[in-house]
Amino acid sequence: MNRKKSNIGVFSHLQIPMQLKMVSQLCRRYNINLKGITLKIQRDIELIKLPIAGITDYDNIGRIDLTPNTFLNEEELLKTVLHEKAHVKQLIKYGKKYVQENLLYMEKVAYRYENFFYSLTKRRFLR
Repeated sequence: MNRKKSNIGVFSHLQIPMQLKMVSQLCRRYNINLKGITLKIQRDIELIKLPIAGITDYDNIGRIDLTPNTFLNEEELLKTVLHEKAHVKQLIKYGKKYVQENLLYMEKVAYRYENFFYSLTKRRFLR
């Protein structure tokens, strides 16, 4: 019952509750379209140690796995969703093989997409 309002145990330092409902609410608030995206929260304790927050599934295009680090704070969650959404768009446009062969470039483009849309989104809401 407590997990519905906040994270508990090893996840208690995370500011955003690890719930799909919270992700959807934040994305709606900041007008981030999740159409065609399937989100899955990975609650594996070992993932906290990794410096990643999201994972795009290359075999199930449209699926994004959110690791515990996604929920550190609102900024991390929004940036992760935007970044992984960029990878989904890349996979749809270019296909798995091409994206994997050009991974460094695709990652660079995803960071630009993330930063551009995050700053645009934040500016809209600071007015």
